[in-house]
Amino acid sequence: MDRQPSELRQPSERLKRQERLNRQERLSRQERLNRQERLSRQERLSLKEILLPRLTPSCRR
Repeated sequence: MDRQPSELRQPSERLKRQERLNRQERLSRQERLNRQERLSRQERLSLKEILLPRLTPSCRR
């Protein structure tokens, strides 16, 4: 009887640790994704700013 609670306690601890790790991983992955999205959006915007002035006159004519 004494042994069971400890056995039960351990997996819960392990599970908690795993959950925490998973949450951290998910957060970091989300942050990385957000940063990448922001970067790509900025790049796209800058590309548009660079390319559009050259392209629009030729496209309209």
